[in-house]
Amino acid sequence: MSRTIITPSAEYMSRPFRDETDFWRVRRLLIDTLADTPVGWTWDIRRWDGWRFHRECSDITPEWSQAAIFGETVDGQLVGAAHPEDPGEVYLEIHPDFRADIEDDMFAWAEQNLAGDSLLTWVFDYDVTRQNLLRNRGYAPTDALMVVRHMRMSHREILVPRIAAPYVLRSTEDTMADCARVAAVLNAGFNRTSHTAAEFHTFATESPSYRADPEPRCRGAGRLVRRAGRPDDRHGKRPCHHRAGMHTPRSPASRPCAYVDSRRDAACAGAWRR
Repeated sequence: MSRTIITPSAEYMSRPFRDETDFWRVRRLLIDTLADTPVGWTWDIRRWDGWRFHRECSDITPEWSQAAIFGETVDGQLVGAAHPEDPGEVYLEIHPDFRADIEDDMFAWAEQNLAGDSLLTWVFDYDVTRQNLLRNRGYAPTDALMVVRHMRMSHREILVPRIAAPYVLRSTEDTMADCARVAAVLNAGFNRTSHTAAEFHTFATESPSYRADPEPRCRGAGRLVRRAGRPDDRHGKRPCHHRAGMHTPRSPASRPCAYVDSRRDAACAGAWRR
């Protein structure tokens, strides 16, 4: 992938989110900067798509103009965006060649427009520059942590799934019945009640990053019991596929993991609050 290079310049402007075109411009920025930035530097496109499409209505509303700000060069090149995911949070999507010009200003905007009683943002362990910037702006690290991992697939053997009878694998369909089952799995896996069939139906039918075929579900006794790619137990409960006897332990050599090398396929982020 060729790198998109933009010469840093003090000549830039900030403006609110405008319309449909802006959504796709941010998505393009995420794609263009992925190859030459550390893991987690910006959101992956699945997360950006999910912020819009993983909800019952994906329409861009007037509230979007109050929740996001853009940084542009004087000739109209998008080099950054600041936005929340949940209330009281801010995430920055910044072209690496331009961070020195716009990063501080974007946090200043977020503090005025996105903060409630406080403002929370996530900072990766490798990003000392942002840690120093936030410390100077009055932020302090909290105890909250998250980890982002990338798995290199080019040199890995794709294992054949082993499914215990009477379960079978099949791809999802964009029917409301299937979407209701997926919503039930998400609610069970994340200990939530918020996911709905309509929400997942929007994502399955409108998100450009969603593919039905690589999203197999394991079904037994007429119910979905596992969504692919959710092997962990985050809430102290055994996943339903463990309780149903589907889980077969694998050796450490065959367990999916991130190869950590000089390109940092894994990184830890801490939450900072002001």
